[in-house]
Amino acid sequence: MKKEIKILLDKYYEGTTNHQEEPELIDYFFSGRIEEELFMHREEFLLLGSFKNLTIPEGRTNRFNTYLNRNHFQKYAGKKFGQIAASIILIISGYFAGNFFPIHDSSSALNELKENLETVHENTALLLLNQPLANERLQGIEYIGKLEAVNAELAKTLLVSLNNDSNENVRLALIPYLLKHEDKDLIKNGLIKSINHQESPLIQLEILNALIYLLDRNELKNIHAEIHLKSPNELVNKTLKSI
Repeated sequence: MKKEIKILLDKYYEGTTNHQEEPELIDYFFSGRIEEELFMHREEFLLLGSFKNLTIPEGRTNRFNTYLNRNHFQKYAGKKFGQIAASIILIISGYFAGNFFPIHDSSSALNELKENLETVHENTALLLLNQPLANERLQGIEYIGKLEAVNAELAKTLLVSLNNDSNENVRLALIPYLLKHEDKDLIKNGLIKSINHQESPLIQLEILNALIYLLDRNELKNIHAEIHLKSPNELVNKTLKSI
């Protein structure tokens, strides 16, 4: 599989892949089962995959294809792939900014583009959160910061990471983004369960602050008896008593 994908990647950057081969590359990078040496390519194909179902208004498909061909992605080969991803966004965003669409078409197209980018950021975050290197997991959390809201799948993944990630910086960084999920009970119960087995005072304090932000005074009083901290420091004890 790795050899086949590498051949397709070479063809892709040479601009010689066909309509059957490009979806194969997209499906490979969406699968999550990516060889380590190919992982650097994932972001570009997550972006490309998010646009594959984009609706182009009738009569404008040829103009859109002409626009993309003029800005062919192969010229980004050799750059860092974060730059490639940003370049793709700029190319397609530029198209939908009104250069080729009348004003009455551009609004719906831009809304669809926005939804597709939201999906890309979610998928990229999920992939990165499961990587072995802490700095890649932190990059995944950065992608969550680009989301307007955190869906249920991502919220549950964050709670699992909060309980199991070996890196304290990763656990600390993800806590605020749990508050972007709309199911308050899920987050409340997840944070209470997590705080009771956290040994880092920094993590304990950040979870307490998240609960204070999330809940009203009566709700905070109700959860007080459920919290049993391991080795809290003075500041954590003081914060806990304040609720």
